Parts: sequence; C-alpha cells; structure tokens
Amino acid sequence: MPVLAQAQASNGAIEGFIKADVEHVSASGENAPPGQMRVSNNLSVLGFRSTEDLGGGLSAFAQIETNVKIDTGDGPFGGRNTAIGLRGGLGEVLLGQWESPLRFVSVYAVDPFTAGIFASNSIMGNGFATAANGVAPASFDRRQPNLIQYALPERSGFGGRLAYAPSEEKTATRAPDFLSGMLKYEQGPLFLAYGFEQHREYFAAGTRDM
Repeated sequence: MPVLAQAQASNGAIEGFIKADVEHVSASGENAPPGQMRVSNNLSVLGFRSTEDLGGGLSAFAQIETNVKIDTGDGPFGGRNTAIGLRGGLGEVLLGQWESPLRFVSVYAVDPFTAGIFASNSIMGNGFATAANGVAPASFDRRQPNLIQYALPERSGFGGRLAYAPSEEKTATRAPDFLSGMLKYEQGPLFLAYGFEQHREYFAAGTRDM
C-alpha cells in the first residue's frame, strides 16, 4: 500500500557554515611520496529548512542539506541530511536520508572535530559513508538513505532514536536491511549513551554485522 508524504511550508530558513584548513601531509618510508600542501574542506554545509504548524502541537518539517566543497566544488545536491517528517508531543518521525542513530553517540556527542583529518571517523573505525544497504558494508559511521527514523521527545535529560532502512537492494540471494538505535541521558556536564547498529546480509546471505 503506497503512502504519500507531502509538505508545503510557509516558514523557511537558509542556514550553513564553511570550515576549511590548510594542511601539510607527508609519509615516511623508502617509496613514500613527497610531502604536499593542500586545502581541505572540513565539512562546509548549506541547508534549506521549513516548518508548518498543523495545530494541536503538531508540525510538519522538510529539510534539504547539501555539502559545499569549497576546495573542489564537487558533491551531490541534497547529499546530506534530507528528509520530510512530523514533530509533536510524542516525538519526531522522518522519511528520507539521515545520519544513523549510532552516529549521534559515536561522533557528535564526543568528537570535538566532527570532520576532517583529526575526526574520529578518520582515526578509528571504517570511515564515514553515505550509502545504501550493502554499499560500503564495513562502515558503521554512516548517513543512511531510504530511512525511517523515530526520535523520542527529550524529557528530563533522556532521549533516544530508532531507525530502519528496508531492503530496497534485494536480490535473488540477499535482502540487506539496516537497523540502528540509541538511548542517551544528558544533564549538565554528564553524558551517558548506548548505541547499536545492525547490518543484515550486507556481505552475504545470512550474515549479520553488529
């Protein structure tokens, strides 16, 4: 049964920021290439956001967010958090492409760099990916397309998210899907969180990576 989601909003905003640096990188060893200077884009973003009050404490929202790569100029339009959804007293639900709940535990809360050469996804883990099910299967630091995500309303420092991406890349032998969630408590300087993520049949039929 198809479900149509549509939003026409009268309250909009354009937001963004530019972060870049100049780096000198080098490697050591017998066949190492020479060092070089480079300009690196450290997460420059342009976003279009809108909301519409539906009454009764319920509102609809839409967001298109895109990378602005000031060093090279490339990057797909709408390639970042882009979705449509509803917000109210019971929380928030969205449909679209969004960062996984695990990323809100492993990056934003504890990583002061977020992106760039010093970021957590550069130093540890398997790197950041914007990828559908079964694409970049080793990455647990990802922005997930085709996502359905629910966020609990934050009360007394508690919050959480649960997300699922169905097996739109299903084949005759595999039906890869995605499940991720997080719970957190934040009060003053104290931050506690638990996150999980499961990739089912990303590598092969019957596999489950967590």
